[in-house]
Amino acid sequence: MEISRWGLLSFAKPAVRYLRELKYRIPNPVRFPPASRELAPVIKHLRGEVLSAGCGSFDLTPHLDSSKLTRLENCDVADQNLTNFFLCDLARVPRPDEHYDSILCNAVLEHTADPETVMRELCRLLKTGGHLILSVPFLQPRHPSPGDYTRYTRQGLCALAERTGFEVKEVRGCHSIAHLIGWVIWEALMERKLYFWMLLTWLPIRLWCLLVPVPADNPHQNVSAIQLVLRRP
Repeated sequence: MEISRWGLLSFAKPAVRYLRELKYRIPNPVRFPPASRELAPVIKHLRGEVLSAGCGSFDLTPHLDSSKLTRLENCDVADQNLTNFFLCDLARVPRPDEHYDSILCNAVLEHTADPETVMRELCRLLKTGGHLILSVPFLQPRHPSPGDYTRYTRQGLCALAERTGFEVKEVRGCHSIAHLIGWVIWEALMERKLYFWMLLTWLPIRLWCLLVPVPADNPHQNVSAIQLVLRRP
């Protein structure tokens, strides 16, 4: 059966429009491990007076050992519905020197315009011997919230920590190679509006992320993110 040129066009236009709208409907196929797994190697350091710095909507409470917790406070630049929450810029936290026993700053530093000032402020807030659990992206696409300013290698992040008054106690990579490559591919396709390829690659990326194990103590240099355990001497 012969299909006219106008018939093809009448089919193609709504098809293209539908594909363009898909970017608002298709969820990101990359699914990261739950916070409980990501924090498992370091959760023992979060005790006493704890600050979740740049908490977002994440409630740290269920992941902490209540027998070792005195109090948990949460802070962010945007209002959140969390217990013991206060608004602040991490460059100027309204708490006295050496106020906290431990601090979690998870995937936040890249969103600050002056990471060195923030690190010095977190060091000021920690008691002597206290720990900062820091997670920062290395090989990740841009993800503004509201800004996205920087990335760090292991060497660069350790140098920043030491320069701002910390001792580096532990260093590990986060996530698997599937999370690293899958997220880059997905964001590149979205940015270029390659909606057909988004449809084509969604399931392979999702399955890859589900099937590839996340190393318990990732020693690799080329990783999605880097997690440090830092101590104020």
